[in-house]
Amino acid sequence: MTRTICEGEFCILNTKKRIFYTVALIIIFISGIGSVYIYSNYPIKNNKTDIQHHLSQDWYGSPEVSVTMIPDSLSVKRLGTSDTYIATFQLGKQPSAAVLKRGINGRLKNLGISTGSALVTYESVETSEGFYGIIHGVNPDEVIDTIQIDLQGTSLSYTMNAPNEPYFTFIKQLPSDIEEQTYANIYLFG
Repeated sequence: MTRTICEGEFCILNTKKRIFYTVALIIIFISGIGSVYIYSNYPIKNNKTDIQHHLSQDWYGSPEVSVTMIPDSLSVKRLGTSDTYIATFQLGKQPSAAVLKRGINGRLKNLGISTGSALVTYESVETSEGFYGIIHGVNPDEVIDTIQIDLQGTSLSYTMNAPNEPYFTFIKQLPSDIEEQTYANIYLFG
């Protein structure tokens, strides 16, 4: 039988050390689990190459994506000073967008990808700063001169000149009284 001999302060010091080491081990364990959780939920490095790689994997569901299938015309823009980014790109001939959110580790996660068959599409994205309207599209042979966006359910209307580029993105922060997802009627003038 083993006996522990405690004499005064020595026994108290031993108990304090045990409590300290136990608490330290618990903190290290919880921090490790938290780090694994954050890195697994926010896997995308905040650079164009990694975003493009992950978008092609998320869209096609396979890491063995052919080079011809990778989205081209990738543009990544931060929405104000929020932790939300919009990645717009052309998938084949279709304008497409992905909403990305930045985690505390500085990496991104994909919240969703949308694509459409129209030349110009509108996305409404909610951020910590309110809603943003994103207009993105293709202008083949530069036939579109002007784009008009009428937000449904509001009196808001935006008119903009289409750039003389094959692919474009416009970002507009919506007024603070817009408190829900918005949809738009899009009119194109040549």
